[in-house]
Amino acid sequence: MMRLVFLLCISSLIFIQTPLSYAQGLEPVVSSEAQMAADLAAKGEFAKAAKIYTKLSNQGDINATYNLGLLYYKGQGVKQDYELAFSYINRAAFRKISSARLQLAGMHLQGLGTKRNVDEAVKLYIEVAEQNNAAAQMILADLYASGKELPANKGLAFKWYRRAADLNNKDAQYQVAKAFDNGNIVAPDMKQAIYWYEKAASQGQPEAQYKLGVAYLIGRGVTQDATQAAAWFKSATENGHLAARFELSKLAYTGTGVNQDFSPAFNENDLEAKKGDPIAQFNLALMFQKGQGTKINLQQAQYWYEQSAEKQNIPAQYNLALLLLNDDYQQRNPSMGMEWLEKAARAGNASAQFNLGAQYINADYVKRDFLKAYLWFSVAEKNGKPESRNPLEMCRKKLTPSEIAELDAQVPAIMAAFQP
Repeated sequence: MMRLVFLLCISSLIFIQTPLSYAQGLEPVVSSEAQMAADLAAKGEFAKAAKIYTKLSNQGDINATYNLGLLYYKGQGVKQDYELAFSYINRAAFRKISSARLQLAGMHLQGLGTKRNVDEAVKLYIEVAEQNNAAAQMILADLYASGKELPANKGLAFKWYRRAADLNNKDAQYQVAKAFDNGNIVAPDMKQAIYWYEKAASQGQPEAQYKLGVAYLIGRGVTQDATQAAAWFKSATENGHLAARFELSKLAYTGTGVNQDFSPAFNENDLEAKKGDPIAQFNLALMFQKGQGTKINLQQAQYWYEQSAEKQNIPAQYNLALLLLNDDYQQRNPSMGMEWLEKAARAGNASAQFNLGAQYINADYVKRDFLKAYLWFSVAEKNGKPESRNPLEMCRKKLTPSEIAELDAQVPAIMAAFQP
């Protein structure tokens, strides 16, 4: 997901603690008052910090001027005032403080404290980016990639991502890897993609960690290695990546690359099932039925099969039917079981079709009917269920040629109505 970053991280302001003299040849000069203000700001005592920064700013301390501008921008210790913030930050930017120029560019781009001016914003971003500022390079790359504020230019986007990647920016490294992976900006090169994914992943970039997990799982650009896949999925999961968490739970369920553990899969499916996902609801029902990651609870299995079946999940419809037809299940309901069995059969489930045919022969819950048995065994056989052939032949002996011809004519229409 492309994310534009217009400003510095204002939610956790980084104050310049050591005021610098930018006169040619002078060494940085340390001010005890500036340090005190920075310490106060770090403790959240912004009003006290603002007073000191105001005093130092009036004395010509340009770093204090920038920090004061940040306080006005955020409204910390002073009343929020974008125009004053712009004024102070502009003064600092004029003195070539990179962080101030980066902040100023964001204010121009968003029209905060000044008239919106995209051209001026881009000019400032480029100036700072050319000084090897990875944050500015990332912002420029995102702007060119998104095409929202500037005309989309994938080539320029890649250029700035690559420069930021060379400065070890993990998000830029991920974008470079993705470009080599997708091949929509540069020629596809999985060796380069893996190289940059690994660079980003080693710094904790969750998307890169997830992509590496997928690569190792399927052997794309690397030797297939389920253990490595699980390790990268685990790292991404620890960094909040939901898809990686799901993949890790699947590996744990089967014991692929990690020790078998049903609990992660149960927890993952429980979470998604409650959000309404029919596949997760089916999986959760199955785990309740088998006692995987939880105690066996057939009532819960029935509930979640029903939730999934109502959303047209065919395996859930079939499993629900079998559960309701099971004589060992205290809550069995043969009438409802037969309804769900026929729904699954008409939706295209070959096992349901075979079992429906068998029900019409066995006559456990319905009246024996060789016509219907023949019909459903025919459908099942044509739907890839070869074991239908023997009972089909048995039914054939019970029917007349005209009955068989009429039933055979019905099969194509039933199969044409299968759920995609």
